[in-house]
Amino acid sequence: MWNDLLAFLLFLLITIFSWFVSYSDFEELMICYGCNKLQPAYDFIIVGGGTAGCVLARRLAENKSASILIIEAGGRGNSFLSIPVVGPMLQQSNFDWKYTTTRQTGSCLSLEKQRCKYPLGKILGGSHQINNMIYTRGHPQDYDPWFKDFPGYSYEKDVEEYFNRAEQIYHSNESISHSQAPALISPVRFFSVASSIILMAFNRLGYVTSPPTQKYFGGFYRPLVTQKNGRRWTTSDHLLELKLPNVAILTKARAEKILFKDNLEATAVRYNYLGDNMIAKARRALILSAGTIGSAKLLMLSGIGPKDHLKKLGIKVLNDLPVGNNFQDHMTTGFDLMLVKKSIGLSMLDILHPFSMIQYYLKSQGAWTANGVDLIGFSNLEFTHCKNQVKNNFTLCYQKYSQLRPDIEFMMLPLGLTSDLGIHLRTLFGITDNIWDNYFAKINESAMGILPILLHPKSRGTVRLANKNPNSKPLINPNYLSHPYDMKVLLRFIVQVRKLYDRAFRGTLGLHLNETPFPGCEKHEFGTKCYWECYVRQMSSTCYHPIGTCKMGITNDSVVDFDFHVHGTHKLFVVDGSVLPTQVSGHTMAPIIMMAERASDYIKKFQGFDLPKPKIFSKIPP
Repeated sequence: MWNDLLAFLLFLLITIFSWFVSYSDFEELMICYGCNKLQPAYDFIIVGGGTAGCVLARRLAENKSASILIIEAGGRGNSFLSIPVVGPMLQQSNFDWKYTTTRQTGSCLSLEKQRCKYPLGKILGGSHQINNMIYTRGHPQDYDPWFKDFPGYSYEKDVEEYFNRAEQIYHSNESISHSQAPALISPVRFFSVASSIILMAFNRLGYVTSPPTQKYFGGFYRPLVTQKNGRRWTTSDHLLELKLPNVAILTKARAEKILFKDNLEATAVRYNYLGDNMIAKARRALILSAGTIGSAKLLMLSGIGPKDHLKKLGIKVLNDLPVGNNFQDHMTTGFDLMLVKKSIGLSMLDILHPFSMIQYYLKSQGAWTANGVDLIGFSNLEFTHCKNQVKNNFTLCYQKYSQLRPDIEFMMLPLGLTSDLGIHLRTLFGITDNIWDNYFAKINESAMGILPILLHPKSRGTVRLANKNPNSKPLINPNYLSHPYDMKVLLRFIVQVRKLYDRAFRGTLGLHLNETPFPGCEKHEFGTKCYWECYVRQMSSTCYHPIGTCKMGITNDSVVDFDFHVHGTHKLFVVDGSVLPTQVSGHTMAPIIMMAERASDYIKKFQGFDLPKPKIFSKIPP
């Protein structure tokens, strides 16, 4: 009876709150602090007001004579979106593109129609508005293959410098009224009791439990997040805070086609605004920052992409480029595998309790500041192999291998998919009724997750058009686990998680593994390699880090060159996650901000601007 009553109350509260947040969008469609109407032409047009687009607009606006227009398909949002814990509720809402993958044959098998949900932000601020706000630079070695053909490349000059100028850090006991850099970074303000106990256990085992440095990258620690005074802080917040008179932002305007001259000089973009087709002309440059999916889609709709694919859809081919290829994503698994007999994680009652609201609005503290990830950690195969070979010499292995580029990331989630009794979270992932009823619904304890994230997958997917209708959703095929290396790495680290559990957690928290056989894997003995391979293929999920569909480089498989110019065109640039050639050792938001900073210099140089370099406000360990 009490469980039914609790479920009903949770359902009522979550439904009302989700509806209110999703449908209370600001009505302000055009944001401009120096104009009162839309102009027919701008110096720079940026398609997409997400993470990269807002950084670019802010930097290009440093030339006071330049005019910039951002065309954003989503709305502006509302003040509730700044509440960090609200982020997951925005998935599958009006602020999400609501994409799904194509039917997968080797992954996502326990999800509806064997398709993974693919949430991406459809809102000013982009996916930064609905993510976990985690800020990681990645490993310096991540960037070597990106720039292997770039003359005179150095990490310090070509990467680290742009990270430094994009970042401003403050501690949780400080209050900032005005930020000076697009990425405002802070330690997490709220974390569960369980994570503190687990962090101490890692420390006893010899792991570094502070953020990484150049010497030691491996370890477990609390993540840095993009928050300002306990509130979600995006690059769009930074842009709006500056109130730049030469930047106009048009929301709820969907770009449909790039217009070219005969020599493939990009001159304008056609977009749909409240049902009307309109054209905005770009005098100096047209920049696509619509994201890994959106930029690839718009290029192909405009005749730039794989020749055979475009011809099949009846689209005139202007430039045969591998747009939509090289699709990569961080994949994860392992939800609700860890069960806790003591209620020391984060519960939905913590979030919905009136005291949490009071804490948030009066002190900018409490459960509402939670980002949903208490701890992150990194490890690599060499370190794991060394530990297995050199018994009782953890320190030797750690000093020798922890500075290498990691192969895997661990995320510790303080709550599980069952935390809301199946009301909201299960729908975000699209878990089938059969799987829910025969596995998740049987969990009657608090659940947590230590999720392994495959950092450098060798599987490659594609993004393609379904047809030539701009309103149709694209075909997203991540092709997860199609390369045997990816499964091999995941299985080795699942074994590592089990060993960590045996050495550090058993008996400490009342923590134990969920040994209920996963539906579809019953024929395999629990804990064997065959069982875990079956489980991974059944319970696969995106980690929301798609990249690569407009690869940067000078080889035949690239779409843009090192100055972000689309090959074979004039005045057309792409600047967002789609240009990243390969995955990074961590979350992709920080590298995308860094690349936008870098791109702004190249675009200014292309236009003959001679501006002083922006001031560096703070420096964090790379």
